[in-house]
Amino acid sequence: MLIKISKELLEDDRLSWKAKGIYCGIVALGGEVSLYELTRISNNKLDSLKSGISELLNCGYIKGCDDTGGYIYLITDTHGNYKIGE
Repeated sequence: MLIKISKELLEDDRLSWKAKGIYCGIVALGGEVSLYELTRISNNKLDSLKSGISELLNCGYIKGCDDTGGYIYLITDTHGNYKIGE
């Protein structure tokens, strides 16, 4: 499966490479994924994932993150053009 990621997101210097990688993983998994699923398919611990997710939330790339392990809803790669999980 091929996925497309906005160049804007990749060039956003407010985001770490960790956050950009998490975003790419969410996109590759279809846009809705639990924190548990992200920890299951990576070698990152939950706290590490939460810090990357926090960057994405603060910059407006995702919404709907539930720190109890609920779902992350991918919204946009261009700040505010909501797509999935509205």
